[in-house]
Amino acid sequence: MTLPRATSWTQAAVDLTVLLGCWGLLLCYFPPSLLLLDTITTGGDTGSHFITADHLARHLLPQGRVVGWFPGNLAGFPLFQFYFPLPFLVMAGLSYLGLPLTIAFKLVSAAGAFIIPPAAYLGLRLAGRPFPAPALAAAFSLLFLCNETNSMWGGNLPSLLAGEIGYSLGLGLLMVYLGAVQGDIDQRRHPVRAALLLALAGLAHGCTLLFAVLAGVVWLFHRDLVRRGVHLLKIYALAFCLLGFWIVPLILFAGYNTTHNMVWIIDKWQEALPPLLIPLMVICLAHLVWGVTRWRRGRPGLGAAAQHLGWIVLSLVLFLVAFHLNVIDIRFLPLAWLALVPWAALAGADLSRALAGRVLLPLLGLALCLLWVAHGVEYIPKWVEWNYRGYELARGWPDFQRLNAYLRGGVGDPRVLHEHADSLQSLGTTRAFENLMLFSGRAGMEGLYIQSSLNSPFIYYLQSQTSQTPTTPLPGINYSRFDLAAAHSRMVLYNVGQFVAVTEATRQAAEATPGYRLETRIGPFAVFRVEGNPDRYVTPVAYQPVLVLGEDWKQKAFQWFRRTDLAVPLVFQDRERPGDRQRFAAVVRELPDELPRVALPPAPEVRETIGPDRIEIQTPGRGPLLIKVSYHPNWRVEGAERVHLAAPALMLVYPSADRVVLTYGQTWPNYLGQALTALAGLGLLLCLSGLAGLPLAGRLRGLVLRPLEAATAGLEAALARPLAWLGRHALAAALTGCLVLAGLLGLYLHLGGKVDAGIALQRGLERFHAQDYAGAEPWFRHAATRWPYSPVVDQALHHWALCYYLRQQYPEALAIHRHLLDAYPEAPAAPEASYHIGHGQRALGRLDQARRTYRQVVEKFPASAWAGHARERLRELAREDQ
Repeated sequence: MTLPRATSWTQAAVDLTVLLGCWGLLLCYFPPSLLLLDTITTGGDTGSHFITADHLARHLLPQGRVVGWFPGNLAGFPLFQFYFPLPFLVMAGLSYLGLPLTIAFKLVSAAGAFIIPPAAYLGLRLAGRPFPAPALAAAFSLLFLCNETNSMWGGNLPSLLAGEIGYSLGLGLLMVYLGAVQGDIDQRRHPVRAALLLALAGLAHGCTLLFAVLAGVVWLFHRDLVRRGVHLLKIYALAFCLLGFWIVPLILFAGYNTTHNMVWIIDKWQEALPPLLIPLMVICLAHLVWGVTRWRRGRPGLGAAAQHLGWIVLSLVLFLVAFHLNVIDIRFLPLAWLALVPWAALAGADLSRALAGRVLLPLLGLALCLLWVAHGVEYIPKWVEWNYRGYELARGWPDFQRLNAYLRGGVGDPRVLHEHADSLQSLGTTRAFENLMLFSGRAGMEGLYIQSSLNSPFIYYLQSQTSQTPTTPLPGINYSRFDLAAAHSRMVLYNVGQFVAVTEATRQAAEATPGYRLETRIGPFAVFRVEGNPDRYVTPVAYQPVLVLGEDWKQKAFQWFRRTDLAVPLVFQDRERPGDRQRFAAVVRELPDELPRVALPPAPEVRETIGPDRIEIQTPGRGPLLIKVSYHPNWRVEGAERVHLAAPALMLVYPSADRVVLTYGQTWPNYLGQALTALAGLGLLLCLSGLAGLPLAGRLRGLVLRPLEAATAGLEAALARPLAWLGRHALAAALTGCLVLAGLLGLYLHLGGKVDAGIALQRGLERFHAQDYAGAEPWFRHAATRWPYSPVVDQALHHWALCYYLRQQYPEALAIHRHLLDAYPEAPAAPEASYHIGHGQRALGRLDQARRTYRQVVEKFPASAWAGHARERLRELAREDQ
């Protein structure tokens, strides 16, 4: 129905007022004085994103690349192979237009907040939803944005400030995409527009891409299933081709990433049901009841409710199964909350049809949302100020600036390793050293994109040996306790030339440990020279490498890295090749307890020239050379037969000429992806109005669409009867489907599908603290045996042993504690386990063994609190002897 002109102008004015009101609130939080301040943004992960934009703008795009090598941390990795380039492309584009990159970064990093209200509005407009629903959606989106119950899950302002820049942009694009498809799907219009939106959502964040694709399932619950499915297929195929340059290498190189999946522990109900969103939940529930009531009376009313409820269910299903998709599960809960925004807006429009003055409803909704937000928001403004003041105005910046001036060098200089410490927050973020290459030109070790590098597990294991409070971010590995002596050989392996201690305890430990020489102190930082490091990225190996065959090389590399002896290199291959028996000291499938040591003759001098993505080596010898840079199949070599994958995840070559050159380039997955993108671009070009009538365009459309239309017609004929039956029994089919889904999810949860090592340990601890030791023991056993390389494996084993100890089953407790020390001698729980072995021996009357064990605790772990407890027990035993 066409509205009268006056009414249309009134509604347009209300819509504009609501959108401006939403932006007005956000500008109060993000004042232009901070966004236009020429400083480098900091705060959480955000402080580590700027160097990404800088590298893209200064190095990759001038070479005509989006995906390329980044040498700045994690031993080097392919930037944007496993991350999302859209926000950084926009930042780089703005900088090319003359805007300082620092300001471009701030504007784009904050844009995720500003895009969501108009995206909520535009999504409903494109879906064909009339006034006042779009404006209400924009107002309600403020409740989603200003939720402060979490700062890591994505979408809300705290998550944006913590570094989830791409996710917020992806959510905005997702809302527009869903609205566009909703408005077009029955008429099968604009697949190109929808495909472009889907591709942009994918380039912003992978979770929004996954949800957008799976959301199509909701639209398939319709009588016109086949034609809707074909329309979605067109959108998906075109979007995949548009994304080809990025998504094809992402898929085909997936084995060269580091898995980072975990089950997030939700401690409070407010995290799952944010109080700020409860009004939207109430509105949606009322609308659902209203719709069911109308439907039972034979009137339409379930459309919007069923659709958005379907998306909420999809979000929750993804939350439950994401662990098995190697995705962090809590990324999908915000999608359920976001689905409440348009649903509540449509509910408000439906439930207010009979109200007088309905035209003012969006203004009333905006006012109530602003009041509710003002009541609920506490820390967002302070965090915004913290981030956008920048590094340069942080309290610790003068000392950090002097430190970077002292460390200044180039990409060919040895790496710098730093101690992680909470006190680094004085720099604006504890991750400040991840920008070391930006500030000093030197490569660091740790990095933000830990899934992008094969070396991440080994680097963060090394962090646990060199930091009093390590971050332990990867859930798939076990970590070490603080041990600078054991860390030394691993630093040399990674060409770490200097170690920066931050805490006083670590400084004192480094001064007392051989292999570290204090160079200087700058404020809270103590810089130590790592002695014995040749300060080279290319070094001859002293012993002939051992070849390890098989697919599970990552686990074997980690086993090797945990050993104290790293002298014998490992090379990993899927199969044996001719000449391997002569080239390697041994060819094995499983690691022996001791690797064969076949000494190689002293190698002549090797000279190296290190560039950002090129390594040139001058060597008169032909012995194997270890290259201390992350392996990737895109490294190509001249002057050697091939690049070998060497433990932990570095490169090794056998020179066949005096000059060896390694270059990070492109291989067939890159070319295939680029060809798909070029093909999609050509297709879009031929769809332009001026070119659509060309004979070539017609032939191409016929070539692609005629077989698809023929297949559609055949499929419709084949499914005509089943679909007609489903149409007649829609309610029964829907209820049956819901019951089957609920049953499968219930079985999944009952069988422990939503459990990882951390969850199993938590459940065991709950029973342990309730003194239900028999009930706790299976959970600890499950955590220790199912995930033997988790960060909590030592705690699981220790508490498993305690369950026996506290039930006076001392032999069983001793056996588990001894296994802990044998399998994980470097574990943080080792001192406590050793101490309890003495307790078990004492309880069994083996007093001499107990004395020896207590003395070992004192000797091996003198800095541990358990050494003090062991001294007390020794004094007790001495008194008993008297």
